[in-house]
Amino acid sequence: MVRRYARSVWRSNGFGDAINAASTLVAVGAVASVLGDVMIDPRGGAPTTGLGYRGGAALCLPASDEQMSRTRDLLRDVTLVVIGPTGIVHHDGATWSVVAGDVVATRGHDVVEL
Repeated sequence: MVRRYARSVWRSNGFGDAINAASTLVAVGAVASVLGDVMIDPRGGAPTTGLGYRGGAALCLPASDEQMSRTRDLLRDVTLVVIGPTGIVHHDGATWSVVAGDVVATRGHDVVEL
């Protein structure tokens, strides 16, 4: 719910424009998922429209094995970045990279490098 609310409030206004323009942006927890082109609905793992502020990957928190399998089935052509409790990722304006911690990137069910 927080993600959908953030998306609707931040879209097409000065606050959202400032987030999009920020060269350094720290997003903590599940709210980070709203920043990409694709955002993951935590209730069932289905992809939905994000804000598009940081492209190239869909971000999410870990979920049950069943839900993660469903999400990966639905995102065969999108890199899914699952950020665990110690995970930190960085977006340089074009690409994502793992900074530290528990991060797993997949395309479909195949593990890929960021």
